Amino acid sequence: MSDSPTLDKLVVVSPRFARSVSLVRDAHRHDAIDSYILTPTGRDVLRRLADALSGDSSTRAWSLTGPYGSGKSAFALFAAQLLTGEESIRQRARKFLASADVELSERLFGPGGPLPRNAGRLCPVLVTGSRQPLEKALAASLAASLRTVAKRGRPHQIVERLERLAGQEAPFGTAVVGLFEEANDYLERFGNDAAGILLIVDELGKFLEYGVSNPDQGDVFVLQELAESATRSKRPFLFLTILHQALDRYADHMSPGRRAEWAKVQGRFEDVAFEERTEQMLRLLAHTIRQEGEDTHLKPLRRQAKALAQEVVALGVRSGSMPPAELQECLTACYPLHPLTTLVLGPLFRHLAQNERSLFAFLASSEPFGFQEFLHETTLKGGAYRLDHLYDYVMASLGPSLFAQHRGKLWAEVQSALDRLHDASELEVRLAKTIGLLQALGSASVIPASGGALQAALRGTATDAEIDEAIQSLSRRSVVVFRRHTASYALWEGSDVDIDDRLQAARASVERDQNLAAFLTRQAPPQALIARRHYFQTGTLRYFETCYADRSGLQAELFRGALSADLRDADGRVVYCLPRDADDRETMRGIVESPGELPVIVALPQDVFDLRELCHELVCLRWVTDHTPELESDRTARKELHARYGLRFSSGPCRV
Repeated sequence: MSDSPTLDKLVVVSPRFARSVSLVRDAHRHDAIDSYILTPTGRDVLRRLADALSGDSSTRAWSLTGPYGSGKSAFALFAAQLLTGEESIRQRARKFLASADVELSERLFGPGGPLPRNAGRLCPVLVTGSRQPLEKALAASLAASLRTVAKRGRPHQIVERLERLAGQEAPFGTAVVGLFEEANDYLERFGNDAAGILLIVDELGKFLEYGVSNPDQGDVFVLQELAESATRSKRPFLFLTILHQALDRYADHMSPGRRAEWAKVQGRFEDVAFEERTEQMLRLLAHTIRQEGEDTHLKPLRRQAKALAQEVVALGVRSGSMPPAELQECLTACYPLHPLTTLVLGPLFRHLAQNERSLFAFLASSEPFGFQEFLHETTLKGGAYRLDHLYDYVMASLGPSLFAQHRGKLWAEVQSALDRLHDASELEVRLAKTIGLLQALGSASVIPASGGALQAALRGTATDAEIDEAIQSLSRRSVVVFRRHTASYALWEGSDVDIDDRLQAARASVERDQNLAAFLTRQAPPQALIARRHYFQTGTLRYFETCYADRSGLQAELFRGALSADLRDADGRVVYCLPRDADDRETMRGIVESPGELPVIVALPQDVFDLRELCHELVCLRWVTDHTPELESDRTARKELHARYGLRFSSGPCRV
């Protein structure tokens, strides 16, 4: 073995965190909760379930809301195995709970508890979000669960009715709610083996998105009726939903009336913020990163880890209420993550969570500049994964989209400052990235960019004197400035334009109800379509012209005029129809299905709601450009606005 092995030979990420959880897939796995850590938030939700089962609370419906990677699905899987699993799986989960929280275990499964220790369980109805009507997925899952409970004999007629509903094309709205009530009564005959129902809908947002785009097919109000049914049920009926953002956020672009209706749906659920505190994330990290290998190599690695952890704790850096001794122990266990990197990971990934960038995905993936790449390329003598490494990872994984989100202005300011460092030394660039990352996190970071912190952040790359000289060099070039009131450094590349405020003004000024066909014709002119297969097979080049059409255009005979117009050299036309809603779509279908001999292909989508919203956002961004003269002298604001425009355009009209 080499005198200085690469770190991947000494450090591994626990396999438990290397794959995502699938509620339905993993519910029957015996090893699904191996290495699971029951966090304070998880305990709190279990206590709420225990209160409901024992009759101490009338709440039966909860919405667990939190960012990607916060452990919501892992908790739901644990709860499902604990309360509904088959015998061996259930007892394994209950043994784990007894070791983690004796009081909570006794309350649920002890003498006088709602679920007898050896036999009592609920009937699981587990659903994972997908782009289909919610009620169809509910019907299919309930039918499958009932078949599992009643393994012998002819299936009950409820099962057959559920399967017919799940298979039919026509929407059936809230009819499934009554079948849940009938099913709960039917399950009573199975005694403690089906003492009630536990319904968990993971990734509910996918169903909500489908409901927004297809209001005539996806009935989200089934959620409200199910929550009300669970509350009034005489038998246990617990209902958990899992979301990445509040339910009413999915209705942001709806009419005020529809938003109010969706708010009523959310009001039927008790919202639980599923987001662990920073100190709990540190404990999770310490369990996730494992230092393994020969003692001859682990001893120097642990010496490096301990020395850096002691230095950071001595700076006075703290994490919530965690005692300094425990903080030092956790920071040491997380090496080769630099202690300062470890401390900002939680706040950073809460900030980036809506981009599906979770902390544990960062640890396990092999993305450029990520942790796994660092382990494979760095030797024992190569030092720790520093804050400047983390900055490179964020920029490589998100790119310009980083400037288009919440706090995008701060990230744009950092990048603008870095763009000015053409002839800077490598140490100066590392310093600027370190300061910039801490600055972009703002108050979410527990680390001020003080002189001591910057020296600790770059320990091993240069001497303290060299780091101080690099800081002074950046100060002389007006790249960084020392803020006396916080005793810390910041990058100097301010912006006087608040793009979010300007967009709010644009949305108030720009009419939402614009002609979508006319807008697309201007912004994404229709391109001719070539019949490629025909050309390859016959050698004859044929192409079709394209155009957009909305309902008013069709009804005004413009559509028919377009069809009867001279095709010139084209062999036919493709017409992209743009219905506003279900009524529009049916009217347009009636028009385009009228018989004709012309070579015309008509594309009639189910819904163009998302496209309409994206186009409106593009109009608002253009309004900001045209009505904000300060942009001319504000490079940072221009960078942010350009990033937002590029992100919207790449996901909207240019993909039509």
